[in-house]
Amino acid sequence: MLPNQKRQLLKTITLFFVNAFLLSVVLLIKKDFTLRGFSDAAFISGAVLFLFGLLKLLATKGAYDYIGYTFIRFRDMFRKDATKSYPDAYSYVEHRKEERLKNKEKFYLELIIPGLFLIAALILALLA
Repeated sequence: MLPNQKRQLLKTITLFFVNAFLLSVVLLIKKDFTLRGFSDAAFISGAVLFLFGLLKLLATKGAYDYIGYTFIRFRDMFRKDATKSYPDAYSYVEHRKEERLKNKEKFYLELIIPGLFLIAALILALLA
């Protein structure tokens, strides 16, 4: 197995167990062990991790590059040497684009696994 495939498999297993852990925490907090309780817990855990996956997807597609540039400029204000890390926001965004082209990440599993929990919640809600 290739190292990239191992990493992807580890991410998948970890994401599944984190989702299952959140499901059990929500289930224990609500103390509702009926079919409806399982449906609610699966929906909450799936929705939370699905939204985190969407945020990560947006971040890697460049939606927050200008915010990142703002933090770099803020950090540069407090440096003793007055050199800028990047001359302007455009050069920073272009640098980030080049980095993204080199390291393409796939986010299918980060959205599919929580999506499966959301589908399971829908099925359980229909059965309850």
